[in-house]
This record gives sequence, C-alpha cells and structure tokens, in this order.
Amino acid sequence: MPSLRCKLLCHSVSPHLQQLYTGFGLLAKRGVIELTQNICNYGKRNAISLKNYRDWTHAHLRVELFDQNKKRIVAFFDNQDGEEIEVHHLEECDIYFKRSYSSHYISKSHHNNKEKIYPLGLNYKVLPDTLSLYALQRSLLVSDPIVKMARSSIESVDSKNLLMFHPRLCHLQSLPLPSLEPKVLFMVTAYNPDSCEVRNKEEKDERIHNNEFRAACIRALRKELGQNFYGGFIHNKFTKENYSDLLIDNAINSKKGNYLNLLRKYPICVATTGLEGSIGWKFAEYVAFSKAIITEKLQYDVPGNLMKNVNYLEFSMPYECVEKAMQLINDPDLRKMMMINNWDYYRHYVAPDMMILNALSIAMKNIR
Repeated sequence: MPSLRCKLLCHSVSPHLQQLYTGFGLLAKRGVIELTQNICNYGKRNAISLKNYRDWTHAHLRVELFDQNKKRIVAFFDNQDGEEIEVHHLEECDIYFKRSYSSHYISKSHHNNKEKIYPLGLNYKVLPDTLSLYALQRSLLVSDPIVKMARSSIESVDSKNLLMFHPRLCHLQSLPLPSLEPKVLFMVTAYNPDSCEVRNKEEKDERIHNNEFRAACIRALRKELGQNFYGGFIHNKFTKENYSDLLIDNAINSKKGNYLNLLRKYPICVATTGLEGSIGWKFAEYVAFSKAIITEKLQYDVPGNLMKNVNYLEFSMPYECVEKAMQLINDPDLRKMMMINNWDYYRHYVAPDMMILNALSIAMKNIR
C-alpha cells in the first residue's frame, strides 16, 4: 500500500502541465503513490493578480497530499514563464513549487511565507508511453472547445501514435552518443511583437530583442560553421515576412516527430532565453537527449547541480556562441563529459517521475 495519496485538482490539459501529469501517472503506475484526481475550476479565481494572468489557468496545478495517518498538506505547482508568485495561493498552500524560480526575486519580494517556495525544475511537454485513463478523463471533462477536447483525447488514447505524432517519454530521452559527428543544431521560433497577446511596450521590446538576437546567432553560426551547422527559424507567417533568409531549409523539419529525429543526430545544441527570461523547453529536451549545450545565461534557478562548464557552456553575444560551438566541436573529451553529465542530471531531476518524486520528498517533510 503506497504511503502517500495524491489528489490532483485539474483545470487544464495545457502542455505546460503534461510533464507533471506524466510524472504523477508514472509513480502511480509503479505503486509509489495512490493517485486520484478531481476536475475543478479552482485555478480561475483571483488570476488577475498575476502579471501574466492570461496563462494562469494553463500553467498551475494544485495537489492535495495525504500520508498514512491522513494528515494533509496542499502542494502548488507553478509552471509560469515569469518569476511572479501568485500570492493568494502562496498563502493558501503548504508548499509552492516554482518553475521559473528566482532566488533574487524572492529574497527581494515582500511576500510572506517565502520559505514555502522551492524550485521545480526544467519544463517540457512529454506524454506517457501507455494509455492513461487519468489523461482521458481530463481531456473529456476539462478541454474546451470541442476541437481541443478531440485533440487532447487522441493524445490520451493513441499511445502508439497511429493517428498522429505525440511526444511520448520513449521519444524524448537518449543515452549519450559521443561518437556522433560533431555538428551543431539551432532551430528556433520568433515571436510576433505585434501579436494580440502582447499587452505593453516591455513585452513588445522583449520579443523584438529575442528575435534579433536569435537571428544574429543563426547568421553567425551559418557563416562560421558552414556544413557543421543546421538551423534557422521555424516557418510561420511572421518569420516568412521578416526573416525569410534565415528559415530552416525545409518547413517539415519543424514538425515535432521530424524535429526529434533530427535532434538525435546532433550532439551539440544551442539554446536562447525564452519569454520573460524563462529557460526554454528546448533546453529541457537537450538535457533529456544528453546533448552538449551552448546557452545564454540561465536567469532562473533549478534543483540539483546544473552548472556552467559542466552541463553547458554560456554565451552572451553571437560571436561567443560561435566560439563555444567551435570549442565543443574541437574538444571531444569536453563534449563527452558534458553529454554524460546531462544524462545524469536528466535521470535525477528532469525525467517526469523523478521531478515529481523529488517534489513529493520535499513536501513530505512538511507534513506534521
């Protein structure tokens, strides 16, 4: 009999939460926890208090935990891009796990109960390998409108990917492959600064900066690495109109299944900062695939020892990105060491079951 019962209070089937759902499901399947879930609208309350409130109901999960003595605590999982803390739920929960965890922001904030907040870790979309009745229930009862419900239901039941490709756990991990030819991959999107989602000048300026920085990196890598580099912007209306010279050579390569197949062939991968300074989902995928990583400085903290020059090389300018790429191309020992380190970090902190198990271990210490 599992020593911990977990009740998920679900209000979203967003990709932001799939890693969490998969982790809970895997632990339940192995008998580590007893799992139940309730479908609710809990998350919509008081959402306006967050700067990025438009995503509130898509990136948060509330979980009730009960030990063998039926003692209860509430754990809150916040997978928002930004550093803001939802004060209402910080006050209400017993422990708060934050994806974009900034120790500097938290130490400078005036929130009470700051000691409740812990880093959650790297996020990416990953589905279980087998049929999940929990996922099917969420799809049928949470998704709206009908098209979204149909899509998420197919994800739940099509475990063999017979109808379409869905990124499942078996597709999203790999042992280190240091014998791969040392080439560099950087496929990335660009954000439309005039999108209806952009609400102020700060957000618009951030998107413009991110787009131009990524464009400069693509140009530099193409120029200096030649055939040792593959990458560019993913095809969409905005990139076609503004970066037509920097698109990947074939739009079909950006489809998830094709992209993951391509990713397997490149041992060195480049990551840049996401919206609101977040660590992009590609970074988590690179770690899961045991890649040697070149990245902009990480602005948020994660659990464990994810370290510069151990798990990744850091750059701040496009020419430095090229320099770090050349360093990894020319140094097979460094490349191999980094790939092994990232596989080790993935197994302990990023794999969905381990992310949840680590969080539950911390939460259990708070049960009195």
